[in-house]
Amino acid sequence: FFCYGLKLVTTFRTRTSSQGLLALGAYTDPLGLESKRAQRDLKVAKALTYTCYQMYARMPLGIAPESVTFTEKTDKDFIPHIKYYILRPETVESLYILHTLTGDPVYREWGWEIFQAIDYHCKRTVGFASLKDVTDNSNTDAKDRFDDKMESFFLSETLKYLYLLFDPDSDIDILNKHVFNTEAHPFKIFPR
Repeated sequence: FFCYGLKLVTTFRTRTSSQGLLALGAYTDPLGLESKRAQRDLKVAKALTYTCYQMYARMPLGIAPESVTFTEKTDKDFIPHIKYYILRPETVESLYILHTLTGDPVYREWGWEIFQAIDYHCKRTVGFASLKDVTDNSNTDAKDRFDDKMESFFLSETLKYLYLLFDPDSDIDILNKHVFNTEAHPFKIFPR
């Protein structure tokens, strides 16, 4: 299925906001967080986030491919399907949301691993670059490993969510006071 839309197929894309939305839905469920529905949604959100984290953790560079295919034909649960990485924010967005809601430090640990891998493998002299193949760890300095571009969402979303994940003094309240737009800009919710 696509990690960003929950379409059931065998391909899993690492660009998703669905797990963060499920977690927010659980915490704002009209029946309360302890309701059966809210607990189901939170469990699914955590499981999807873990799966997205595994897309990073199980790759040689610690960087997720654009998509993977689940398979029973090998000793692995999944294999890379589309091998490039363009600095996407959706997984770290979900780590931020789940950490903020649950307080579970595992989401910070996963975020730190992802940040370190991005910093080590994608950082260039004047910015960050996309990777052409996250399964190739033969030469970290070879110019043909990189796609010489940095998507604008890397700064506006990926790094912002990573920063917020580690900011202990953030005033952002995602349950009561703020909402993020699609480019990760927090907006204050005005009272009625």
